[in-house]
Amino acid sequence: NGKTAVGVNCASCDNYYMAEKDAKVPTKLSGLLFKWPFGTDKTTYQVWDDTIAKAVPTRYTGTTTLEGLKMYTFENEVPATVVGTRDVPASVFGLVGNDNVTADSYYQNHTVYYIEPVTGAIVNQVTDTKNWFDYDGHQLVTTEAHITYTPQQIKDMVHKTLGNQPSLLGKAKGWLPWVAGLLGLVLVSFGYSVNRG
Repeated sequence: NGKTAVGVNCASCDNYYMAEKDAKVPTKLSGLLFKWPFGTDKTTYQVWDDTIAKAVPTRYTGTTTLEGLKMYTFENEVPATVVGTRDVPASVFGLVGNDNVTADSYYQNHTVYYIEPVTGAIVNQVTDTKNWFDYDGHQLVTTEAHITYTPQQIKDMVHKTLGNQPSLLGKAKGWLPWVAGLLGLVLVSFGYSVNRG
């Protein structure tokens, strides 16, 4: 949605996620997808998580600056969650035999978002994520990562992509419309006076 930034489901879209190999589970998008809304508030938003195919409460945690620009920070947490099952060789768990076993696929995630509040742009996103298989207490970690934007990406986002947009949008929602309106009234009055004279 252009105003709220919340995902919109279309009637002809086949939205799904893969719980297991070749097993499509229909789903409906909800929450924020690619950005925060214009005029972001210090509140809790629902943010879509692709892996669990649902929105996660993402709370406002503070205000900071990046490259001299004010940012709101938001955090969300997905605890260890079973997101499907997978047949994997027993040997990967250190078990004897060549047969496959059906293991639970787990996911957990913690993300901090740095949002420019006027535009709702994500300027940085710091994610600690982990995926693993579990079979009868035996675990195999498949992904464990700390992901963040580079300093150069943050700098480019603030100075090149955003540029003076936050300032211009702030003026457009603040004093600028009032000044323009008053100036318009003055010009109309002046024109009326000239025409009568």
